[in-house]
Amino acid sequence: MMLSFDFHLLSFVVLTGVLWVLYKLLLEGRVPVRVVYAYLLVGMVAAAGVSMLSPVRLMPPGGTEAAVAATAEGARRYLTVSQIIEGSSAGWWLVENGWRMAYVGGAALVLLYVFVQLVALRRFKRVVVRRYDLPGLRGVQVYEGPYDAPFSYGRSIFLPADLPEGELHDMVLRHERSHLTHRHFAQLLLFQLWVALNWFNPFMWLWFFSLKRVQEMEVDTDLLRQGVDRRQYQLSLLQLCVLKRTCLSLHSNYFYSPLKLRILFMNRRQRRVCWRLTGAAAVVLVAAGVALACQTRRDNPLRGTWELVGVVDPHTGRVKPAAVRQLKFVGNESFFTMAFLNDSINDTSILFQGSGGSYEYVNDTLVRERSMDCPVRQMGTDRFRMTWRNLGNRQEPYVTEEWRRIETPPSLEKYWEIVQ
Repeated sequence: MMLSFDFHLLSFVVLTGVLWVLYKLLLEGRVPVRVVYAYLLVGMVAAAGVSMLSPVRLMPPGGTEAAVAATAEGARRYLTVSQIIEGSSAGWWLVENGWRMAYVGGAALVLLYVFVQLVALRRFKRVVVRRYDLPGLRGVQVYEGPYDAPFSYGRSIFLPADLPEGELHDMVLRHERSHLTHRHFAQLLLFQLWVALNWFNPFMWLWFFSLKRVQEMEVDTDLLRQGVDRRQYQLSLLQLCVLKRTCLSLHSNYFYSPLKLRILFMNRRQRRVCWRLTGAAAVVLVAAGVALACQTRRDNPLRGTWELVGVVDPHTGRVKPAAVRQLKFVGNESFFTMAFLNDSINDTSILFQGSGGSYEYVNDTLVRERSMDCPVRQMGTDRFRMTWRNLGNRQEPYVTEEWRRIETPPSLEKYWEIVQ
């Protein structure tokens, strides 16, 4: 058997990367903000939907033998790991579940980072003095404190204590008020949680920082629509950066690059034809993504209850009767195998050893059990043979089993339901 890379995971990373590159090359700073939001939403939904599709893996006649041979190389690499942890059930568990542990650990670290940020934001209120309630927005309070730049979150606005009164002060308040109106903090928080679930995808992090820039451009657009003088507003942004030299020394690239992009965005004329074409392309993308994602997937033809007939002798081709009775319950996405330790399965007390996991019917000559490729050969509708790699036997590394379809015994219906 061969450990296979998760195609769905790889395709999702690639699709989000392609969408992000197209955004940077074609859309960023060139189209209205609402088009960017639509592109982001459509892109994430389409990428997630299309990546869930399974590719059709065609196999030529006689491909079963080729698949077994191709499996050997991966099995040999896997065997070096098995030799190290031979006889250790804990070691086997780590091999099979290590990637799950890594994923959960990474997601937990990102969620911890989000929690620390929320706690830090809450503590900001302890070191500032509440100045006044912001008129026009119920429940919004303005705070002053020793901060390098103004910011807002939730229903609070924080301003540097040394921010001079006058036109600059008013523009900053209007800017942060627009952030609250659009609920940008909630958007960032939700997207940060989405990033936590996809922390392994570098493009999700790039999308997160791009979203922050889009929010700033959305606020800039609001202020210009409200009649704020564009030149004065841009000068106020530059003035605030010049006043805050500490921020520039620590984050010069972060501040100047988005600021330059925002000024270019405000000065660039937004053509209606451009965003209409982009909107049409987004609609086409949605239609294609939904059409692909909604493709009906046929049921697994091997779905059902199977009994082990025996093991095929690699030299004679004859089937040796099974030493122990085994049943395999196969569903569309999972399977469960039972090896009985007593002679009858109709007793009130059934002794068995069971194992199961994920199951994928790739095509008529290949299935994937627990992410491991297993060539199959169907012998009618009620019998098939499956070949798998036996890592514990170097003399006969491949085992071919023959299974026949049976009716599910009434006393074992609950085990059949496991794979449904």
